[in-house]
Amino acid sequence: MGLPEYGPFDGIMVTAAPEGIPRALVAQLCVGGVMILPIGTSEEQVLVRVTRTEDHYETEFLERVTFVPLLGGVL
Repeated sequence: MGLPEYGPFDGIMVTAAPEGIPRALVAQLCVGGVMILPIGTSEEQVLVRVTRTEDHYETEFLERVTFVPLLGGVL
């Protein structure tokens, strides 16, 4: 789930779809940083822009998309 030891990042691009916004990735954004990612299930996904603010994050839904699902791995 990202590279927290190298953050914070100005931008993160996720190319596989989790079912929701991963908090671990949002935490790696600097204030004002942006993450683009698809979220949803294999039946329905939407591309989302997440912008980190001082105390939370804002989301904007961009358009419907189809990506492979984000799977957990072994570290």
